[in-house]
Amino acid sequence: MEVPQEMIISVIVVVVALVMLSVLFPDLMKTAVAERQSKNDVVVTLSSAPQITMNKTGSGYVYDIKTMLGGEYNGDYHEGAAVRMDVEAFVTFKGQTLRVTIEGKNYFSIAKNSEGKSEFSIEATAKIISDEPPMHAVTNPYTGEIKQRETLIIGPVALKLEKTGKRLFDKIPVVGGDICLASFVARCGKDVKSAELRECGEEYECKRELSMCGGSLDISINGIECGKGAIVTAVVKSTVAAEYGEEIYISFWEKTVEPSCADHARSYNELATTCYGDFLGEYTIDIGLLGDNA
Repeated sequence: MEVPQEMIISVIVVVVALVMLSVLFPDLMKTAVAERQSKNDVVVTLSSAPQITMNKTGSGYVYDIKTMLGGEYNGDYHEGAAVRMDVEAFVTFKGQTLRVTIEGKNYFSIAKNSEGKSEFSIEATAKIISDEPPMHAVTNPYTGEIKQRETLIIGPVALKLEKTGKRLFDKIPVVGGDICLASFVARCGKDVKSAELRECGEEYECKRELSMCGGSLDISINGIECGKGAIVTAVVKSTVAAEYGEEIYISFWEKTVEPSCADHARSYNELATTCYGDFLGEYTIDIGLLGDNA
């Protein structure tokens, strides 16, 4: 039977839209998956403070993570998993997603005990390699370096330098000259603001005042090393109090056929867009500032 052209076009449009969502709005995609699978069949009720060892390597960082997780599966067993269900867990940290290792394996099994409960207690380990430095607190006001992908805690504000680089047109000498841009994201509680600043010059915007935290955040650029970081002066004027720390996000997915859908995923966005039918639950571990835990 010939498939109507309109149906083929509709399928292509849906797939493209999902890919664009995952690339442009990863946090939105994560929320959408959680809401779609709101039953959260795997519920974590016990977690010890993670043990994290950080080592600098080249231009990046290696985060060795070990944590104990306990919980229960509250969902139904189905045909093909009538007695036991195999589960894969993935940790997302510092912009990277990796399958965790559980007692030497890449999955663990859940089955009903004598009381009819599907409880589990596992030790999960993962080695995350990322170009994102650990968050750390600095003085307010702050004058100094901020590395690309680094987050500084300045009073009640978390200030992150997302990237330094040139726009497409700025890479053409005739159009933009040799201008490097620094893109910042500032967060105070649920209030999030962004700013894109350039090195100072007569026509360049190198200062910005952001209204947030019931006051303001003033950022000025003293210098940019394109692709690496910037020298900034940041001043927070606010009476609001806020605390920040690192977060480890753990998600659970059913391991079905071999290889399972999750076996092919290389990021959380791929898990969310291609394996959402296998989603079982999620859990966030707050670990404070890494300097206190490393």
